[in-house]
Amino acid sequence: MRTCKLIRTAVLGSAALLVGGVLMEVLAQTTSFTISANVAAIGAVLGSAILMLAAVVVGLLPTRITHLDECQH
Repeated sequence: MRTCKLIRTAVLGSAALLVGGVLMEVLAQTTSFTISANVAAIGAVLGSAILMLAAVVVGLLPTRITHLDECQH
């Protein structure tokens, strides 16, 4: 199912962005790249939230709800 793959990809991408943001914040705290790493970390964490919100919105569309019932978890 195309919708199942879309939601799964969005969740995994969001998790990857969140982990990347946390790692960038650790990098910012331990190296001299404070400003650039902090900006990248904030962008990654906010991007993660936006991607997850987009996945929820797409999943709640009336045409997609019937397709999500057929997903195998």
